Amino acid sequence: MADTDRLARPRGIAARAGSWSARHRWTAVGGWVLLVILALAVGSMAGRVDVADSEQVPGEAGRVSTILDEAGIDEAAGETVLIQAKGNGITANDPEFRTAVDAVIDAVRGTGEATAVTSPYRTKTISADRRSALVQFDMRGDAEKASDHIQPVLDAVDKAKDAHPDLRIEEFGDASGQKAFDDAFGDDFQQAEYSALPVALGILLIAFGALVAALLPVALAMTASWPPPVWWPW
Repeated sequence: MADTDRLARPRGIAARAGSWSARHRWTAVGGWVLLVILALAVGSMAGRVDVADSEQVPGEAGRVSTILDEAGIDEAAGETVLIQAKGNGITANDPEFRTAVDAVIDAVRGTGEATAVTSPYRTKTISADRRSALVQFDMRGDAEKASDHIQPVLDAVDKAKDAHPDLRIEEFGDASGQKAFDDAFGDDFQQAEYSALPVALGILLIAFGALVAALLPVALAMTASWPPPVWWPW
């Protein structure tokens, strides 16, 4: 009889903890919830450590970024405006092309959001066939927040584009590229968050066969990141 009790008794810490949790399920669930709340409180008070861009870039580019960070030099968000003839015989030597270049430069400078605006005639950023030229500039302020105030520059370039229909005028760069990405996928990510939760909950409910068991992984996922997802009610 003693041997039978010894064989039936769970062995190991994990086995004993699982057996105790099965016999005291509500105490175990309550303790887990309290532990999560305590962990969130401690984590919020401790703050977080952000990884610098230089620490995410490998190789020589990463070392250059590290040197710039140590020197206190912030790399600005660069932007480029392409001015190109549409196969109508216009080249960078023609007055119409020069007028378009000057219009783009004046428009970008007029927003007050750009700095170091350069003319392709000064920087020699003109193609060999004289059909394409690049106006380059940097966005003012923090490069990571440049996409938040790039819209006035985009609007100004669009006005210059409308005023010169015989030329192709397009802008792209760090800030405009990030804004285009956010505009294209921001709503999709939010919609995916809303739709993924009920789907995941339904799959877990089928797999575990109990609402409480299905809610535990979902609650764990929700409390694993901070700040919370957009669909949190608080």
